[in-house]
Amino acid sequence: MQPLIKLSDANNGINFILDFIIDYLSLWQSHYPVQFK
Repeated sequence: MQPLIKLSDANNGINFILDFIIDYLSLWQSHYPVQFK
């Protein structure tokens, strides 16, 4: 039996989610400039 989700597919999904979060955070920061330190 093959796994339902291949490792490469899982990595692609994780990368997609990370890119989405980074884009969302950059958009949020552009609207509400906050320094995270």
